[in-house]
Amino acid sequence: MKELSQSVYPRMSVQASQKTSRYIRSMIFQNSDVREHRNPTVTTDPKSLRLIWIDCEMTGLDIDNDRLMEIACMVTEGDENLTIGPNIIIHQDDALLANMNEWCKTQHGKTGLTEAVQQSTVTEKVAEKQMLEFLSLHTSPGLCPLAGNSIGRDRQFIEKYMPDLAKHIHYRNVDVTTIAELCKRWLPDVTANTPEKKEMHRALDDIRESRLQLLYYYNSIFKRNQ
Repeated sequence: MKELSQSVYPRMSVQASQKTSRYIRSMIFQNSDVREHRNPTVTTDPKSLRLIWIDCEMTGLDIDNDRLMEIACMVTEGDENLTIGPNIIIHQDDALLANMNEWCKTQHGKTGLTEAVQQSTVTEKVAEKQMLEFLSLHTSPGLCPLAGNSIGRDRQFIEKYMPDLAKHIHYRNVDVTTIAELCKRWLPDVTANTPEKKEMHRALDDIRESRLQLLYYYNSIFKRNQ
């Protein structure tokens, strides 16, 4: 690969880097009280700075043929405030479960999710209603980004099978995977000490893990540039 000239892609100065870190930190970790105190002329919806963490477990990754098996949610504000939401097992037909690929059969069988799905009586529509009831109490419609790890596919399934829930979530993402990939390239020392992921592949466990990972990056990268 041809080496890129610094004149074309100049290296970011320390001052600019610190400014960028402060901006990202303010968007992700500050709560509404802090933001209003720093700029009292700006009226901010106290719920608008919160993050909606969602993780889904599916029968596979084919958006047209696979379905949701489990969905969990929590809401955070700043780096401390956390509210755990619903963790719902969704019923799917045995024929659909039987057609899962080998990875899904093995993983979801090992965690007990497949059996739980068979025993559940909750439909996707009922699960969507429960999620919306929780989020309506803690977030404002259309204002809070979706947070998690590799959440693009989760959002696609939500948009297809839970469209009302999708409308409640802002179109922006706070994808922890993005920070992880950038650290891998630019801050390998940070990557080397990243908390080991257990890869449980259960919805609530995964979003708890994603939040802890984001807090690690906050303390390792953004907080030290205050």
